[in-house]
Amino acid sequence: MTDEEAKQAFLKQCSVVERNRSARSDIHYKCISALIYRLVNGKPALSVELADRSTNSVTIAKPDTVREEIS
Repeated sequence: MTDEEAKQAFLKQCSVVERNRSARSDIHYKCISALIYRLVNGKPALSVELADRSTNSVTIAKPDTVREEIS
């Protein structure tokens, strides 16, 4: 997803899926719980914080590895 799509998914609090290459499967999350901006080489870079289904933990990911879950 693009940065703008990540912002919209964050505002909607919709379920999302992360492509996990190391596990070779998709991981389903409750929602994007935060948008995180950091300066990387002098430019802002967006990361997303993904809340797990039980909301006991979070994962930080790049937006391009995440998509909205289609019900």
